[in-house]
Amino acid sequence: MLKSEKKAIFRAAADAQRVADYLLAFHPDYAASVAASAYRDDQDDDALAEIDHEDDGGVELAEAA
Repeated sequence: MLKSEKKAIFRAAADAQRVADYLLAFHPDYAASVAASAYRDDQDDDALAEIDHEDDGGVELAEAA
């Protein structure tokens, strides 16, 4: 099967990951760690967005000629 279908291993791995995530979602410790990680990621995204929108203080970069 792998010789005839080169992407089969990637599909199988993705399916296995989905099954593992589904099953682990029922474990309280795992569910709490995923929620905490998602919260941290959201906080990081908000901080990066804030940095992107900050004024550069009037400093301009010279363009390369």
